[in-house]
Amino acid sequence: MPPYYPSLITHVRTVQNIGTESIKEEDQLRRVHLVNTISLAIVCLTFVIGMSFFLPTRKASILAPVGIEFFISFIPMYLNHKKKYVTAALLIYLTLSMASLYFGLLLRTVVELQSIVFLLLLINFRLFSEPLIRRVCFCIAIIVLVALEANQYILYVEPFALSEPSFIVIKTLFFFQLFCLIVITGAPYIKSHDLSYRLKRSLKKEESQSNAKSVFIRNVSHEIQGSFLGITKMSQSLRTGIENHLDVRSLADELIEACHTYKRMLVNLLEYAKVDAGVSDSVCISRIDIRAYVSKIIGVNTYAATDKGVQIHLVVSDEMPEFIKSDEIMLMQVLNNLLTNAIKFTRPNSNICVSIERAGDCFRISVQDEGAGIPEEKLKSVFNLFVTDRNAGDNREGVGLGLFITKHLVEDLLKGAITVKSQMQTGTCFQVSLPFEIE
Repeated sequence: MPPYYPSLITHVRTVQNIGTESIKEEDQLRRVHLVNTISLAIVCLTFVIGMSFFLPTRKASILAPVGIEFFISFIPMYLNHKKKYVTAALLIYLTLSMASLYFGLLLRTVVELQSIVFLLLLINFRLFSEPLIRRVCFCIAIIVLVALEANQYILYVEPFALSEPSFIVIKTLFFFQLFCLIVITGAPYIKSHDLSYRLKRSLKKEESQSNAKSVFIRNVSHEIQGSFLGITKMSQSLRTGIENHLDVRSLADELIEACHTYKRMLVNLLEYAKVDAGVSDSVCISRIDIRAYVSKIIGVNTYAATDKGVQIHLVVSDEMPEFIKSDEIMLMQVLNNLLTNAIKFTRPNSNICVSIERAGDCFRISVQDEGAGIPEEKLKSVFNLFVTDRNAGDNREGVGLGLFITKHLVEDLLKGAITVKSQMQTGTCFQVSLPFEIE
């Protein structure tokens, strides 16, 4: 990058910010900045393009107005410096209008009249917010258009006769100048529009998330309260049974299962709170007897399965070693969530198969149920937050946290992968693949 380039950018920004030191209103700041930018652009373009117009024609009628426009274009920046913002904006608009009219008459065969009026209207709406000034400037633009159109028929101003090379050069330069002014005038609007669009999308997303969180809080509050009341009632019944010397084994089993359900709900809720806050637990690798470990987790879920007439089968491939390395707590949470989900949605008096096998550098845990299945259009969203089928008869928890937390644990923390396959009226299979470390 040339050494003068940063210095040039600094000087341009200094000119653009003339008179903006004490401005607090955003609209006023935008107008002053735009007036200064247009003034600076006209100064540069008038000098370069004006001389390019003059050299092939050698007409004083070109050089004189070019010089006048060149010097007048400094005045709006001075007026902004003196805090005369509206006057500065009006002067730059009138300067462009008069220049458009004058050069449009002299270069009628070169200049596209509609383009000039389009530029004037664009500058009008970008510079002024006051209705009266906008109407006045709109009338000026229309007067310029009528005068230029009338000259095509009445020919009260004779245009320059240009040779073909001069015609091509001047027309190219004219469109370059017009393009520059349109970009300078329109760029802030496009930037503002894009910012507004992104802001609206962000607000809409935040509103959607806020609504989802509100629904989630209501649901989870209801579920926690229901689970707690259930545990309380079962504890009271257990105490009554003991006092009356009744067989309380089944009641104790129900109480244990209710406590496990309650614990899973709280663990998922706490894990979600961490994800929402951007806080993640560190992975703690430990030595795990994979067969005994998974059997224990299945045993914890046995009561809920038996109560529904469901049998859970464990199949471990002979290729699996006796011990592996993983995070014991996270792996337990993953398996509990998948088993809880399978028990909820499988049919009564059916089977759930948990299989563990080696797959290259990973080991794969599959949980297959015999439920109604998941429709194809819903498969992609099963891991999304708050997505759940509360219409399922046994979906008591139904707050849409389990699979979301499971995906977070597997992919973000354990660096594995989780997939789902489902066939309607046959069942659903969740597969978790995790890096393979042998003890």
